[in-house]
Amino acid sequence: MLPVLLCVLKWAGILLLVLLALAFAAALLVLLVPIRYRLSGSWHGSLRAGADISWLFHLLSLQITYEDGPAYSLRLFGFPLFSSEYDEQEEESDAQEETWEPRQSPEAEPSRPEPAQPLPEREEPLSKEPPRSLGGRRRRHWSLGRFFRKLKKAVLDFFRRLFAGRQQLGARIRRLQKFLQDPSHQAAFAFLTRKFKKLLAHIRPRKAAGEVVFGFDDPAVTGQVLTFCAVPAVWYGGQIRFTPVFEEEILDADVSLSGRIRTAVLLILGLQVILNKDVKRLRRHWRRNGGI
Repeated sequence: MLPVLLCVLKWAGILLLVLLALAFAAALLVLLVPIRYRLSGSWHGSLRAGADISWLFHLLSLQITYEDGPAYSLRLFGFPLFSSEYDEQEEESDAQEETWEPRQSPEAEPSRPEPAQPLPEREEPLSKEPPRSLGGRRRRHWSLGRFFRKLKKAVLDFFRRLFAGRQQLGARIRRLQKFLQDPSHQAAFAFLTRKFKKLLAHIRPRKAAGEVVFGFDDPAVTGQVLTFCAVPAVWYGGQIRFTPVFEEEILDADVSLSGRIRTAVLLILGLQVILNKDVKRLRRHWRRNGGI
């Protein structure tokens, strides 16, 4: 009996270790294998755009396109799980089922309605009482003194509410100044700003390609737009070419961007924000005071 029990415990332990190893491998895949994305768009009189998001060599992929209307497709191992084509087919089949009506046989005769019976005549009451006035109140006549008293009361109420609103606004401004001047809150804001910059640096597209040809009726507007285009041109090292045209109004563009996002980086940044002591004080102050 004891050898059988030990053998069962042995195989149970092996099975448990295998399950733990599989769970650990799955966690590593989710954390370390990046989610890759590719964005593309073009404009030649009409907009065409698309997004392709994939994970683990397209084991799970999502395609979104826009051309005369949005379309999407979510695939697992290449097989579609959700697709706009299937949704349109289901809507068409549902519409056909709703518009179908059963035909009536010619032998069936319509049922004849039964003749309506005359309603019994109501007897008129013997005595009619004159209507009474509601509450027995008399109608008040218009008075010039009463009008000025009401006007004075309305003006005083208006200025009283205005003064109270100014007091509340001043108190809120003082609370905001105190909130922003707190050293702990300033440290929390600086920490959140640094982490947000790291997040943007991680998720921003790494590669870019394309060309944009633009022009406006006013050459000055074209020059101003060209100054704004210098920022993405510097970011991607001239991979996106911007060609200004000062003689005519034109817009032709073909741009594609690609990048990747690692879940481990997002998890680390999130844990750093949650465990930061200054951020904890900021959240505690926000919950305690219901905001600023």
